[in-house]
Amino acid sequence: PILSPYVYPSPILLNGTGTTRANASDNLSGVATSQCTPVATKQVGDHKVSCTVTDFAGNIATAKASYSVLYGFAGFTSPVKMPITVNLVRKTDVFPLRWRLVDANGLPVTNFKAGELKVNATALDASDCEDGPQQKIAEFSNSAKLLNRGNGYYEVGVGFPKNWSTQCFYIWLGSP
Repeated sequence: PILSPYVYPSPILLNGTGTTRANASDNLSGVATSQCTPVATKQVGDHKVSCTVTDFAGNIATAKASYSVLYGFAGFTSPVKMPITVNLVRKTDVFPLRWRLVDANGLPVTNFKAGELKVNATALDASDCEDGPQQKIAEFSNSAKLLNRGNGYYEVGVGFPKNWSTQCFYIWLGSP
């Protein structure tokens, strides 16, 4: 037997629902049974499910499928203006970047521990701002910089390099 398992959707939001398919076939005796381990979504990160198929001749094959579980990002909050728009920051300021995380049910994530910020920065041009190379500007955790404001709200102070005073930024927030 041959199998090519997959998990749908991937990524899956924390505490969400995913479906596993063994995607099994056997051109000789046919597929007798196929099964996969359940999709686990209670922890953020990379995961795998294991699938097994047995054909009518008694041959067995196994394979794994990878998937990711992510926090639901409810967006940045004040002082960042949403949706995507120009937000001006003075180059001497530490900018309070605030956001909210939720699970698949819209419930607040209250145990976010660490992350990192990356930006795509390009020279500011009146016509447009296109993505430039991505650069990490901050890593944070409970012990340094990250503030848990409660109810799924978090904050980190970001200081942009002074030579970026005429730059356009696209901010990426993720897990380290």
